[in-house]
Amino acid sequence: LMLELNKIYNMDCIEGMKQIEDKSIDLVLTDPPYNISNYGNAITKKGNKIVRADFGEWDKWEDIDDYFKWTLKWIKEVDRITKEGGSFYSFFDNHYADHITYLVEKETNFRQKAPIVIVKNNPIPHVRKTNFRSAFERATLFVKNIDKKPKTFNFLSQEEMVNVMYYNIGQKETSHPTEKPLSIIEKFIKISSNEGDLVLDPFVGSGTTAVACINLKRNFIGFEISKEYCDIANKRIAEAQAQKKLDEVLP
Repeated sequence: LMLELNKIYNMDCIEGMKQIEDKSIDLVLTDPPYNISNYGNAITKKGNKIVRADFGEWDKWEDIDDYFKWTLKWIKEVDRITKEGGSFYSFFDNHYADHITYLVEKETNFRQKAPIVIVKNNPIPHVRKTNFRSAFERATLFVKNIDKKPKTFNFLSQEEMVNVMYYNIGQKETSHPTEKPLSIIEKFIKISSNEGDLVLDPFVGSGTTAVACINLKRNFIGFEISKEYCDIANKRIAEAQAQKKLDEVLP
């Protein structure tokens, strides 16, 4: 690999992935931009505050077709660098998860292994009372194998291996608006990789995937276009690495 492992690179992931060799990544796990900042009236929760969900320029495209084209572009790079039988988890906007899955299966070597639903125990109240409260998020597990056979699948307990998971929103470690729960990211990494494997997160955000990799003894590479989130992620990574060293020293 041309890139140093266990680092986050402040760059566009499509440019970044071009520096990664074919079939060299064991697992890809990411939460890409959803293009929801363009909906105008979306809201999200920060701690106990409800705020407008305009996440910034990194979450805006001209139109939805443009967004789909861009999505396929980065997923094709993921396809190229993932090992045969490697796994790929991605969160998607509920509205478009199935359409993106269709495009991915049509245009790449990935096949959907399982849809995953992540339920928010404490969804945001619907202020205007004109719709259902949004209480779940969608993720998809793809495998780079026509028969959907992953090279690594560490089945945990029957209880843990249900494709519906639960968490509380608002319990974030950073100011990143769409930070995912560490426990769920760790679960995906445990299931679909082994110690020493190389995990890539093309949209590493506040560094949750990197922290999970440190905790679970996996190597990682992350890309993040925002300098602000890169700084947050690097701080978290340094703390996690220091904690790991302490844990190894202390009885």
